Amino acid sequence: MRAQIAKRDELKKKHDELVSRLPTSPAVISENFDPFETDIYVKESLATLIVGATMLKRRDGVSEIQRFLSEPGRFDVLLLSGMKGAGNTTMMYQTIADMTDEDFGKTAPCA
Repeated sequence: MRAQIAKRDELKKKHDELVSRLPTSPAVISENFDPFETDIYVKESLATLIVGATMLKRRDGVSEIQRFLSEPGRFDVLLLSGMKGAGNTTMMYQTIADMTDEDFGKTAPCA
């Protein structure tokens, strides 16, 4: 639990740093301005991340996400957005944990 709290605090600092880099007015924005960095997780690093989520209570939205991703003709991209601490990342990791090995191999969540 302490490790998770430390990780949360580290992520909070990273978030605050990114927010501080946002432009304060539209005049500051240029074509080359990109204040965000994205981490992409695949294979072993992703497997390590989802272990903790599988031990938590299953989120209600997981079934909806799985249904969305399994519908034919849909793009295989999903954006989860919501308030901090609402369980978006947990839902994403729980959805990934239930995937087949083939689908898991094609998964690359960004954080």
